Amino acid sequence: MGESVADRASLLKVLATLDPHPESVPINALVAVAGTPMEKLSSIDSPKNIVGRIPNEFLGSTDATGWYFGHLESPIKGEGNVFQELPNIANAIKNGDIVYIHLIGENYQLVYEAYSSEEIHEDDLIIFNPGLDIIKLVTCSNRPFYDYRFIVSAKLIGEIKK
Repeated sequence: MGESVADRASLLKVLATLDPHPESVPINALVAVAGTPMEKLSSIDSPKNIVGRIPNEFLGSTDATGWYFGHLESPIKGEGNVFQELPNIANAIKNGDIVYIHLIGENYQLVYEAYSSEEIHEDDLIIFNPGLDIIKLVTCSNRPFYDYRFIVSAKLIGEIKK
């Protein structure tokens, strides 16, 4: 607790390069408890609107592509549900609708077009390098067990420089 963003990134790099990958990783959360040095803490780091990423640089490349993981929903305060609309992409693709995904950086914006979706059991999820122009968006599904993963694949179609 109290680790820096660099510490967290370092942990992610270690986890991404383990062979075999761990099946799960426990996450500890800091809780303000009366009688402790943290009792007066007014805000606690929250997962709201956070997306975890395993970039391809850990999978063999150095670009902005990779795997992005986010919560579909959260029963606690509704936080972390950045991918709550992800399952709707499957219907849009089936209907022939075009779905764009924008990754926004400091000096650029990458535009991807979703081309496929699938739902698989968590035991069947295999992380691999999808290539230089592909991203994978992943969220949990199958309420209340969340033992399935919903995956959307998207291909890079353009870049907008700021």
